[in-house]
Order: sequence, then structure tokens, then C-alpha cells
Amino acid sequence: MIQEERLKEVAEFTSKYGRDEAVEYFKVTQETLGRYLRRYTQLQKGEEVTGNPMILVLDIETAPLSVYVFSLWKQNINLDFITGDWFMLSWSAKWLNDKEVYSQRLTGAEAIAEDDKRICKGMWDMLNQADMVIAHNGKKFDMPKLNTRFILNGLQPPTPYQIIDTLLAAKKVFGFSSNRLDQINRQLGLERKIDTDATLWVRCKNGDEAALEEMETYNRGDVVILEQTYLKLRAWIPSHPNYNVYNSQKERACYVCGSTNLILEEHSSYATGVSRFPVYRCCDCGAPQRSRHSELGKVKREVLTLGTVR
Repeated sequence: MIQEERLKEVAEFTSKYGRDEAVEYFKVTQETLGRYLRRYTQLQKGEEVTGNPMILVLDIETAPLSVYVFSLWKQNINLDFITGDWFMLSWSAKWLNDKEVYSQRLTGAEAIAEDDKRICKGMWDMLNQADMVIAHNGKKFDMPKLNTRFILNGLQPPTPYQIIDTLLAAKKVFGFSSNRLDQINRQLGLERKIDTDATLWVRCKNGDEAALEEMETYNRGDVVILEQTYLKLRAWIPSHPNYNVYNSQKERACYVCGSTNLILEEHSSYATGVSRFPVYRCCDCGAPQRSRHSELGKVKREVLTLGTVR
């Protein structure tokens, strides 16, 4: 999370030189500058007491490779047969629970030139603010692809963030017939993907402006439905990042969503090999969670035995 000293620097510079100069000087977008200024104003008013984490929901669309092949069946492609590499066509993102959706796409000329540097900078700027990132297949696709385009375009690594991958969560916890985002949402009764076909990606790579506009709309829709998916699944996500390590919350709060509306599950406990812990339930997101304080006294823990290693 951006520090208060940095927010103050941005606010004072903007006040003195204006928003356009601040955007150029700090190498951020107008949207990001506005967010920094709003956060600084909240700090000055004492409104942002807990400093909740910045959680970014994102999705990217990439162009397909252009290659020569000898057949339609599975085969190894000679690297010399690649006539055009992949690159980013568009990205879309939103801050969790905010209404505004941000996005960028290539122009037709940029697509033909395979030049995604402008939109990579925009995506990097959003990621550089994030504490957590929500993406479907993010660990294997979105984040490695973004890192590749960042380094190829001369960008530094964004500041550290934790990845919440809804695809991995679905695979680990559930048994959906398909773990594709659209299928999961269909079964959960959530919004669905915008209909399109595979030729859209080809038309975008060929610089078709109408196709690129359609791709951006499609991309924005994916982010909106992904947020719904995450909110539905989040109580089930194993090893979910702890919301409260990012804030100054002084009372017991849900590690998934930060709510203080917790109730003790009186007839339940979480046991390890050497201890047992009270279990709480979040009344807002539904996530069960254990206390850090053991129900067992020191004497009881000292007389416990464990199985031997075989």
C-alpha cells in the first residue's frame, strides 16, 4: 500500500503544478492520481483509520501466435515457423467493491505493429498499487504473461502483491464439471461471459478497430463477472491472504473480508497435533476461522504425545 509520505508528496505537487504535470512527473494515469488524492484527503480527515488493502480484480486478453504448421493435429512447432509472437490486446481491472471499471486496448495501428507498451504501462500502474490481485488462472496465465510484457517493454517489477486465483480455488475445493469461469458462474447463477467467437482475436491482431473495441467490452465484462465469482467463493478459498495484516484493526476481524461481525461456533474447534483452537464464523462473508489462542492449557500441551515418523 502506498505510504502516507508518498501520498503527501503527490498531493502537494499536484496542488502546486496541476494534475497534468503530476501525471507526467509521477508516471501515473489520471485515474491513479485521483485515487491517490482521495486517499490523502481521507487520511487528512481521519476517515481512513484501518487502511484496508487495495484488492484488484483483473483480466487480460492476448493476441494468438502466428505460425506455420504442417497439420491440424498436436505437434511441436519449430521456432523458425513463428511469424508473429503474442502480445497484449487489452486489459480490464476494478478495485474490489468499487463501481468503476478501468480498461485499455490497443489501437489498430498498435496491434499491427504488435506494440502494447502504452497499455502495459497502464496495467503496471494499477498493479503497482495493489496489495492483492484476483484473477482466474492468474498464477499460470495472467501474471506470467503480464510480467513477460513488462520486462520486454522495459518496465520494472511492480511492488509486491498476493495472488488470489479463483481457478486454483475451484479445482482444489470443488468438483465442478468444468472450471471455466463461464461454467462456474452458470452453475452458481451469476452473470455470464459476453458471447463472442475465436475470430475476434484474429481480427484484433490484424488491427480491426471495431474488433478491438469489441474486445475491450468483452474484457470489461469478464472483470465484472469475476468479481461476482470471487465474492461467492471467497469463504471457501484455502489459504486466503489475511485481510487484516494490511490494516490497523484493533479488534477481532475476519481474515477474508475484514468484517468485525464474527460469532463463536460454540460446538466446534480446530485441532492440530498439539493444540485446539476456538472457531469463529464471519456473519458477512461466511468464512470460518480459528483463533490464534489455544483452548488447551500449558500443562495439557506438555503431556500430549505425537506419532513417530516412519
